[in-house]
Amino acid sequence: NGNNRTCLNVSFMQMYAPMLRNVDNILKLTAELTATEDIFPIEKLAEKLGFAVEEAELPLDVVSRLSMGQDEGDDVIAINRYYTLSERRFGIAFELAYAAINEYAGELLYSYRGGCRKSEKEAYELACRILMPINLFRNIAIREGYRNGEQLSALRFIQISDKVADVFKVPEEAASLRLRKMIS
Repeated sequence: NGNNRTCLNVSFMQMYAPMLRNVDNILKLTAELTATEDIFPIEKLAEKLGFAVEEAELPLDVVSRLSMGQDEGDDVIAINRYYTLSERRFGIAFELAYAAINEYAGELLYSYRGGCRKSEKEAYELACRILMPINLFRNIAIREGYRNGEQLSALRFIQISDKVADVFKVPEEAASLRLRKMIS
């Protein structure tokens, strides 16, 4: 099927990374890092998980790219330098989430805006959870006037999600998804 690989000289990191990079552990590390930072340090999380993050010139419709290498230290998330800070931050979180969900297939993965495969949707939602922990997200939404159980008008929804996006330095679409999940 073309996915057969022979693994020689397997490093400690290659054996350890799948355990370290699972979804539960990523969320645990997220909670630990969130406790010490105002804005979630996504690059620090990538580093703890063994990924290098590098700016790159990618095609204009590609925010980020994940390359899994054969050797320790070869796992790289390339971020398109032409995107905004919030889009680049989200691209890193998306690639970490996508890799965790797909259990490191070892293939080259691309994240496009508006991805529609199931694993991409799951990765998008997990990236939202990483960058906008629910306890902090809820506190900011409440500070902006949201009340638990409240039905938001379209205008109020946009105002709150825009403010949250600004605070967390994430794309507005990501903040809207997180808000929609919180109020449903």
